[in-house]
Amino acid sequence: MQKSKPIRILQSFDAQEWREFDKFIRSPFFNKNESLITLFSYLKKEQQNLEGPAIDREKVWQKTFGKSAFDEAKLRYAFSDLAKLLERFIAVRELDKNKLRHNQLLLEYYSSKDIEKYFNQIFDDSQKFLQKNETRDSEFYFRNYLIEEQHYSYSSVKRDKSLDQVLQDTADHLDLYYLSKKLQLLCEMLTRQNFLNSEYTMRLREEIMVHLRDSDYSEHPAIEIYHLVLLTLVEEQNEKHFKKLIQRLNEYPKFFGSEELRDLYFLAQNYCTKKINQGHPKYLRDYFNLSKMLLEKDLVYENGFILPSSFKNIVTVGLRLEEYDWVENFIYTYKNKLAPKYRENAFTYNLAWLHFFKEEYRKTLRLLSHVEYMDVYYILDSKILLLKTYFELEDVDAFFSLCDSFYVYLRRNELISAYQKTICLNFVKYVKRLMRARLGDSRASQGLLAEIRDASQVASISWLLKKAELFAKE
Repeated sequence: MQKSKPIRILQSFDAQEWREFDKFIRSPFFNKNESLITLFSYLKKEQQNLEGPAIDREKVWQKTFGKSAFDEAKLRYAFSDLAKLLERFIAVRELDKNKLRHNQLLLEYYSSKDIEKYFNQIFDDSQKFLQKNETRDSEFYFRNYLIEEQHYSYSSVKRDKSLDQVLQDTADHLDLYYLSKKLQLLCEMLTRQNFLNSEYTMRLREEIMVHLRDSDYSEHPAIEIYHLVLLTLVEEQNEKHFKKLIQRLNEYPKFFGSEELRDLYFLAQNYCTKKINQGHPKYLRDYFNLSKMLLEKDLVYENGFILPSSFKNIVTVGLRLEEYDWVENFIYTYKNKLAPKYRENAFTYNLAWLHFFKEEYRKTLRLLSHVEYMDVYYILDSKILLLKTYFELEDVDAFFSLCDSFYVYLRRNELISAYQKTICLNFVKYVKRLMRARLGDSRASQGLLAEIRDASQVASISWLLKKAELFAKE
């Protein structure tokens, strides 16, 4: 019974939802089955035990149907009917929270009954509501389109003299919604393709880009900004797209919800990450400034917490910029902003990086020994940090053993994207040559600095260059 649908739904309710459903189920408009009220009343009394040991089914029957003989099928039907009522309650509650969905249903009703006066009132009210809302994301265009489509359908039936303009408005809003949403999805696809082992069919991408190149959408921030994000992904060598993207994000923050604005900043950071890995360290400062902006605007949180990956990225970039005091303060200040199940692990891992940059390598090893690897990217970064630490300590046996096992891991793991594999494999290749050069192999050091400088896809390239430059001077 614990896994039954109504039990699972009720377990998700907060105190206010329990109270409101109690009123809902007692309304004869929604429910005329008295046994369902009795069943719910019993479950409400037992709500503290819903997640504990299984509730006795025969006791539930007795509390619901009295002393009549236990009927398993009838009890199942009662639970099924209760689940339907719960879902209806959820739908009604969500509808009450969304004015535009509410208005759309009224427009459908007044259109079907041909009550023109009230149709027009609701249409005007919907337009005013949309315009008062500052958000101008794809959802805004979608809601505009739905309202305009209702207007067009009714105008067609009425053969209204303004039909031509209504038709044009409907088509325009559909175009704006399609372009803003399609661009958002294209950006997400390309990003996942770059960082994960994913492949997508991106229909109409080229046609849309040609259209946008020849059209002016500066009055529609969602389209302009996602177009700029797309350009940073497909024309990454043209740095003006990134600069303009940051400018527009700073100009138009109010036009997006907090979650979408955060994702846009993350997309800008992804561009910085790729440029850094290609050997353009100037983008470290851009990434760092974007991180500070996310913190200042309280956009870094998801469900009230900082993701471990975001926490790690902020620390890594700050350390590479030698902002040690800022990073240490960040680690300790924002530790409790990590979700409890990740907190100690992420805190320890990032402290290990701080001590590495402060050249306290034994502390780094000690901290890393307490880190549990939560995902593939933690594993990749931790192995790279271990290799660098073994290199600094000249722990030759441990270093070469890890090089070999890391190489095998990268080759065999199918969850790692081709790009991530490439930058990590190149790192292993060059760090091994650095160690051989350090051990006196002159052939390993020959041309090494020039090779690393010319490489475009290498993890920790700035550290490799720094070490290679030291050998070049000797």
